[in-house]
Amino acid sequence: MNKWVKFGVVLVIYLLWAYWVGSWWLLILVPVIFDVYITKRVHWAFWKKKGVKKQTKAVEWIDALIFAVIAATLIRMFFFEAYTIPTSSMEKSMLVGDYLFVSKVAYGPKLPNTPLAVPFTHHTLPFTKSTKAYSEAVKWPYKRIAGTSKIKRNDIIVFNFPAGDTVVVGRENPDYYSQVRSNVDYFLSQSPSLSRADAEKMVRERMAERFEIIARPVDKRENYIKRGVGMPGDMIELKHGQLYVNGEIADNPEQLQYKYRVKTNGIPLNRMKLQDLGIALDDISMGASDYELPLTLDMVEELKKFPNVKEIVKVEETGNNADIFPFDPENYPWNVDNFGPLYIPKKGDVVELNMETLPLYERVIGAYEGNDLELDIADGTARFRLWSPEAKEVRLRIYADARGGNPLQEISMTKAAQGTWTAEITPVPYGRFYTFSVFQNGKWLQETPGIWDMQLVSFGSKIIERRKLFMEQLNEMIYGIHLKLSGNKEELSIHYEPDVEIEEFENKLKLGQDRDIKSKMTSVGPHRDDFSFMVGDVDIRKYGSQGQQRTAALSLKLAEIELVKKLAKDHPVLLLDDVLSELDSNRQNYLLNSIGNIQTIITCTGLEEFVNHRFEIDKVYKVSEGTVTCMNTAT
Repeated sequence: MNKWVKFGVVLVIYLLWAYWVGSWWLLILVPVIFDVYITKRVHWAFWKKKGVKKQTKAVEWIDALIFAVIAATLIRMFFFEAYTIPTSSMEKSMLVGDYLFVSKVAYGPKLPNTPLAVPFTHHTLPFTKSTKAYSEAVKWPYKRIAGTSKIKRNDIIVFNFPAGDTVVVGRENPDYYSQVRSNVDYFLSQSPSLSRADAEKMVRERMAERFEIIARPVDKRENYIKRGVGMPGDMIELKHGQLYVNGEIADNPEQLQYKYRVKTNGIPLNRMKLQDLGIALDDISMGASDYELPLTLDMVEELKKFPNVKEIVKVEETGNNADIFPFDPENYPWNVDNFGPLYIPKKGDVVELNMETLPLYERVIGAYEGNDLELDIADGTARFRLWSPEAKEVRLRIYADARGGNPLQEISMTKAAQGTWTAEITPVPYGRFYTFSVFQNGKWLQETPGIWDMQLVSFGSKIIERRKLFMEQLNEMIYGIHLKLSGNKEELSIHYEPDVEIEEFENKLKLGQDRDIKSKMTSVGPHRDDFSFMVGDVDIRKYGSQGQQRTAALSLKLAEIELVKKLAKDHPVLLLDDVLSELDSNRQNYLLNSIGNIQTIITCTGLEEFVNHRFEIDKVYKVSEGTVTCMNTAT
């Protein structure tokens, strides 16, 4: 092709692209294109030898790599990009871990705010926890260029999470602002007269001291995917979990899920059967005899057929939820099931700004539009409460910082009703640290979280060490058992996944102390440990077939038997809950051959599947309509 024709085609495409982007600064590169195709005075492909047609293999690879990186970057930026589903909020429409190809031209590509970045990365370099994959030496303003369509109601949209502009490194979830609100609520519970603005200031200062907090530009915030249900000018509202748009019931997506509480007669639900219904293992939360499960209407009808299910009740949040937008429960007493009505302003609307509407628009005005907005609220009185019904006397000590030393102030607390002790301080002692000293059983006890943390680290570390040893012993047993069960096809190993390593235990407890006190639970420790079943590099909990998962569970059961026999020098009592119906004949035979000399209790729907003169059955109990009847001694 004639060089002038090539130049003309490339120039037209480049000018159209510059017009689409809307930046005539790009015309500066037109002389470069002219030189590449016409004059050829500058050797732009400096990695190649000039004038040599046959390049070395290394140069050809470099040439191909450079072209691939540039082409892929332009495609990701302007045409489409692959994403993975990060959360389960779209479950049954899209599943966690699914890959999506998202069109950039539909609503118009968004130009990068930070153009200097490592290709094929988002905000963090691979194999690091906090190293930025981009440079802020060059920053471009937010700009979205023209697309082929407009956003329509119920479109599924990928976007950068707005509240992800500020991140606590290593504690990204929940987001920074949720962590601030949680800690502010704790401060206010201790000092009800403290203004929210002052409490928030204290929390932000302390979090800045303890954690690494960074800001991210818009294009480097976490990618979220949601369904757009409200358009400009719409009034949206949630009533008892049902969405209304402009006063009318919205179209519900297929397979819409709600949270239900499933009550049983005391017999646990079969997890395998729950999985068969489409319920993920991570979604199965269980109480004493109750489950909370995300279910579709079809799932509810199937669960009602389970013989051990007594009742299924839809869960609805009641009361105010301070962690629901606009995070002002006094003026907006909303929650996840009852929200709004909320009007979405459209272009040209005039919005009245006052103390009631301010929470709706405060972040838009300050964070997104870059305006300054300040509030001035007076200080109050700090009120402290402690519940210690056994105490004879309680003193509140106030320190300058967390290191302790001599207290700045010591106050005797007043005993109120039902074991509650109270004290008040005016003015509020901002930036101070508090401890309670309790006189109980003839001695003073320092009632601080640190005392309990030391005990938790001491005993918890022993549990972690024992579990590591137990996993090593179990792996010695389970390898050979699973190899036989799988017909010498699979090598199974169990990997212990401690929530925290022993050397980090104490420090992580301290870092999460405020959150733990607020949530009334300990978020770090061996009670949050887990373990995975690995066949090669595949975690079969998540990616294994049902057959693989059942075989692994059976291998675990048999390995535990062998380990108990080895350590206790005795045979354990084995309980098998309806396990035979879930196994094929080969696995049934292996199991039954392995437990022939072990006292075993088996639950099943019928005897014929395993009797066959294989066991000497001592007793048979029949359960019918909640009544247990001892049958005659089986023969």
